[in-house]
Amino acid sequence: MRRIFPVLGVLALLMVSATPNVIYAQTYEDAVNAYNQGDELARTGKHRDAIAAFERVINIASRLSDGQGTEIAKRAQDYIPQLHFAYSVGLAREGKMLEAATAFEKTIAESRKYNNTNFAQRAQQGLLQAYYTAGNQALQAKDHERAIELYDKTISVQPTFAQAYYNKGLALRGLARGEEALVQFDRAIQLAGAAKNNQILDAATNAARNYLLSSAAIMKEAKKYPEAVAFLKQAIEYKDEDPELHYRLAEVYNLQAEFDKAIESANRALVLEKGGPVDRARIWFELANALKFKGNFSASCDAYRNASFGDFRANAEHAMTHELKCATIR
Repeated sequence: MRRIFPVLGVLALLMVSATPNVIYAQTYEDAVNAYNQGDELARTGKHRDAIAAFERVINIASRLSDGQGTEIAKRAQDYIPQLHFAYSVGLAREGKMLEAATAFEKTIAESRKYNNTNFAQRAQQGLLQAYYTAGNQALQAKDHERAIELYDKTISVQPTFAQAYYNKGLALRGLARGEEALVQFDRAIQLAGAAKNNQILDAATNAARNYLLSSAAIMKEAKKYPEAVAFLKQAIEYKDEDPELHYRLAEVYNLQAEFDKAIESANRALVLEKGGPVDRARIWFELANALKFKGNFSASCDAYRNASFGDFRANAEHAMTHELKCATIR
């Protein structure tokens, strides 16, 4: 026996099937209403809601016939990158740097999607600053590994950003990875020099110099004098005009009994040292020691006299009185 469906049930089924086409049919007026809603949301700072509204405008306009929605869709497309950028900047101002970075990346993508080079470029700079600031925060917190990761992200955005290389070097130095830090300082020096960024140029140069001087001191204490000399010579390549480096080199040369080299380095330090007698005393003392061991006692006595200031006074006077008997030397 055949099963018979009531006519009323069939009609109801047909009505349900047809209803969605009626409910979801949208007009130009709907696009205008969505646009005005987005505009109002944007004015009140509700950027993400405004973006959603303008995306609805584009969606509605794409379904309209005869190009009716072309103009309003274009206006919505122009608005969207600006809103993404404003949202990203808001996160950065709140100190949410990593969230801001993600938002700036989205801004770049949306700007490119809608051919808006202005906001794509502005978002690129925002992304750079977000990563760099987050890296600085990690560095200040002594989270060196995280800082390195964030500086690498900064560099991936702008490979010529000298500050990021310098700060990455500081983070590596904080992890006692000095040779790796030196590579970053060198890159910062190169880029800062090309950009005439004297602040970073000087900072990176001093950082490299300080690392090498510290390494030389460690080698000297360990009596590894050739290694100490190598570090000091490398430091001098960064700052040849630094009297401290030439003085320390004279000191190590004396310990190696390379007195001619000690005399040369001490004389160079004296030329560069701009301080008074107390500042110069230590250099004169190393020069006097080298001259003494070379057998040039008259010149050594003169050098010890110049060394008779501050912390070096007692040792210099002892050498003059008890070792060289300078009073009898003419």
